[in-house]
Amino acid sequence: MDLLALLTIGILTGQAAAVLNSYSLGAIGNGIAGLTGALFLGKYLSAMFDMSTTTGLVAGGLLGAAVILAVFSAGESLSIKKKHRIF
Repeated sequence: MDLLALLTIGILTGQAAAVLNSYSLGAIGNGIAGLTGALFLGKYLSAMFDMSTTTGLVAGGLLGAAVILAVFSAGESLSIKKKHRIF
C-alpha cells in the first residue's frame, strides 16, 4: 500500500476513534494510535473477515486506536491524585 495512503488512514481513523471515545491524545498522538492499529490489525482483519485490504486497514486503525485511547484514558484516570476534602 502506498505510504501516503497508510498515513492518511492512520490519521483519519485516529481522529475518528478520538471522537467516538471522547478522549484525545492530540492530533499527532491520535494519528500514531490509528497508524499503529492499522499496521498491526489491518491485514489480520482483512483476512479474517474477507474484506479488501483498504477496508481492513480502516477497521484495524479504528479498532486499534479506540483500544489505545481507552487504555490511556484509564491510565490517566488512575494516576490523577484526587483531593479528599471535607467541604
